[in-house]
Amino acid sequence: VLEKRPELCRYLSKVYLAESEVAALESCDSVVVAVPPQIQFEIVSKCLQYNNIMRYYLEKPLAVTPDDGNILINNLYLRGRDLSIGFILSTLQVFEKIDFSATRNNQNFELHWEFYAHHFSHNLDTWKRRHSDGGGVLRFYGIHLIALLVKKGYSHVEKSTLIGGDNEPYLWRANFSGNGLKRIGVSLNSKSKLNRFDLMLNNLEIFSYQTPFS
Repeated sequence: VLEKRPELCRYLSKVYLAESEVAALESCDSVVVAVPPQIQFEIVSKCLQYNNIMRYYLEKPLAVTPDDGNILINNLYLRGRDLSIGFILSTLQVFEKIDFSATRNNQNFELHWEFYAHHFSHNLDTWKRRHSDGGGVLRFYGIHLIALLVKKGYSHVEKSTLIGGDNEPYLWRANFSGNGLKRIGVSLNSKSKLNRFDLMLNNLEIFSYQTPFS
């Protein structure tokens, strides 16, 4: 696998290959898991049987459903394990400069994120398309925004709507609120011909980028 990844093959000389999966799990103190959510749930559950594995670096979503994800998190924390998940948006510096505190004049945010997902543009048959497999616009992409809003203190979902049939939702709209915070509306379109990531405050543009990673 590493030989086929140009960004990883340079680390081949530092890779230790264990004689078996059991030997690897018995000798390591950390695991990095990068697989579909259904497989991830099974792998982490197996790794939790080894007391020497203390740190877990996992993919999002943690599992196919939020309920299974909660089970996985609880199992990790109950055993005192460290957990890291790649919610990149929640670490963007641009949001550190935003004041989310509520004001007397009833100001509201609107956050828009639009792009054309790789699996749609290339017509790929992948779990990332399907809501029931942990994919789709909400479970695969929207979870980044949810992690960001939770970090900022938002705790209540006032409304949430998914659009897109055949178990392949591509558009998600939702409204969030939190104690002492401005209300925020979210619109995420993973089948848009536009590239857009912007934040508005009562129709006033706070920032605007083509992608969150610009």
